[in-house]
Amino acid sequence: MIRIRIQQEDFSLQQEYDLLRSTRSGAIVTFSGLVRDFDQRPGENVQTLFLQHYPGMTEKLLRDIVDDACQRWPLDDVTVIHRVGELNPGDQIVLVAVSSAHRDAAFQAASFIMDYLKTRATFWKKTATNAGSQWVEMKDSDKDAAGRWTNTPVSAQPRTAAVILAGGQSSRMGGRRKPALRLGDQWLLDLIIARLRPQADQLLLNINEPLQGPDLSGCVLVADVVDGCPGPLTGLASAFAHLATAGNPPDYVLLAPCDGPFFPLDLAEQLKAALLASQADVACAKYADEAQPTFSLWRFSTADAVRAQFFDKGEGGFKGLLKALNTVYVEWPPAMISPFFNINTQEDLELAELMQGLS
Repeated sequence: MIRIRIQQEDFSLQQEYDLLRSTRSGAIVTFSGLVRDFDQRPGENVQTLFLQHYPGMTEKLLRDIVDDACQRWPLDDVTVIHRVGELNPGDQIVLVAVSSAHRDAAFQAASFIMDYLKTRATFWKKTATNAGSQWVEMKDSDKDAAGRWTNTPVSAQPRTAAVILAGGQSSRMGGRRKPALRLGDQWLLDLIIARLRPQADQLLLNINEPLQGPDLSGCVLVADVVDGCPGPLTGLASAFAHLATAGNPPDYVLLAPCDGPFFPLDLAEQLKAALLASQADVACAKYADEAQPTFSLWRFSTADAVRAQFFDKGEGGFKGLLKALNTVYVEWPPAMISPFFNINTQEDLELAELMQGLS
């Protein structure tokens, strides 16, 4: 969640810290700026500091800065509070507080927000000292501090791993395996991979048996961590386990099943936009008022929650986990062909072939 406030009254650092504290966050970084009692000019003591802002514009600029930070680092919650009006030495001026699963992301994001706030947000400061009063100009050191982020390579740019769920038992297909199905003159799995590849930085295929036919080049094959496929959560838990041990884990994990050939080409983009806007843990597609959990985007920071739900509670479905986490649902508009159509039976396969001819 993003909280931005501009106010005259003071704030409680402890209260704001408690609002950010949650079990999904591994780190909280706070910065609180205070009014100093000395001026940049020798021999001048600050008596008061007066701050003005541009109502409406300042809030928008602060939101843009925070949104930029959320694009660069995997953050959970962000709070920015800036006071205006007349302040005295020792008073709190500004608070930037950031929570994340990782301390490095929290430290960098808090520093980034503060550096940009000092140079981009529309605040004007006037100091009253024993030698008179004057408006405060932006310092070169503040510009230099903000400038370092311009040239920072965005490792910062969040990475997404896509996981194709193909480890199910295909029990309603009369003994035929879904990953080995053909849709018209193409392998069904080839169609899924082609739609998914442009939406992710890495492709994983959750599958438990050898597969001939589809082109799996560039896909990392990940088997279930337990036998018997107790449900689709198995695939997600197995992918998280693999990514955690492979090094340099992604920021997000996108799910798509091996039997849904019509899912949107902007699935990841739309889910990510909703996830960032609401600071959610998971963004789940929804169509015709029905949740589609196998088409969803998960923060990698939910790995512990996924592991606990699957291994400790023994749940194989998504319902309980989506309820426990902060989940945002993204409703897709009606279409002639449902973008989340699943092939579960031979009749579904035949219908999908007809639909493919219409698309």
